[in-house]
Amino acid sequence: MNCPYSYIFSDTLLEPIHRQDRKSVPYPQWLQQWQTHLTPIPLFNNIPLVASFVHTPLIPAAWLHHMRHHPHQDLVQYFLQSITTGFRLGSDGSATQSAKRNLQSAADHPAIVDEYLHKELSLVRISGPYPPSTCPGVQINRFGVIPKNHQQDKWRLITGLSHPSGSSVNDGIPSQLCTLTYVTIDEAILSILKSGRNTMLAKIDSKSAFHLLPAHSADRHLLGMKWRGNVYIDHCILFGLRSAPKLFKILADLLAWITENEGVSYLIHYLDDYLTMGPPGSTIC
Repeated sequence: MNCPYSYIFSDTLLEPIHRQDRKSVPYPQWLQQWQTHLTPIPLFNNIPLVASFVHTPLIPAAWLHHMRHHPHQDLVQYFLQSITTGFRLGSDGSATQSAKRNLQSAADHPAIVDEYLHKELSLVRISGPYPPSTCPGVQINRFGVIPKNHQQDKWRLITGLSHPSGSSVNDGIPSQLCTLTYVTIDEAILSILKSGRNTMLAKIDSKSAFHLLPAHSADRHLLGMKWRGNVYIDHCILFGLRSAPKLFKILADLLAWITENEGVSYLIHYLDDYLTMGPPGSTIC
């Protein structure tokens, strides 16, 4: 099933808006367009030094080993370089405008925000707190919290990278370079029908999926937020970033190729959600 919705912020909640589906271009063509579009890396930036460190659980040597026979080596090299130095967000460098306040949900649930920041700091996925005077030029984005999967004991913090309209971080990222073609539920159903009744099924998802991808230090000035008077800077690709699904799909597609190359006979994925299956009555799944 193609997902027909994307999300924008309102002052109180995330509202679904219908989007037009566009097919994504093949990786070789996309990679050339993407690298041509990226702005040069500046010699200096306006973020504290500690905010420029690259930290990710992805191990380049392991990925290199498993992808040494991948048919698109240019894509492999781009991915390896990006998990080493960070992924460029795709911003064209256009002027952005900082938010004046966060969403009301952040003010309504301050303990949730405090807990989130504490966890992300411990995982080296953000840095801070910084006095605003030490972060000149850092874009301050508004954020809010929503229950994760409608569970009141689990919350997700989402940064409003499409605000303010016309001068947001997402406005500087061309949508034509971020289009995707998603797997459909029909493909899964047809494979199950082909395999037969009592087919073994397993679903796997990547925890904190986008946070696996480090953001390049040249773009981290776009990933600031403000809480209790201090600035925090995200080190990772964020949910809500226009280019995030496209960038993560590279990881997901490469991982699917590695898995199948290692002998898994069936694996499809919808971004970070994977479905695999095995023959009826077997222990293979």
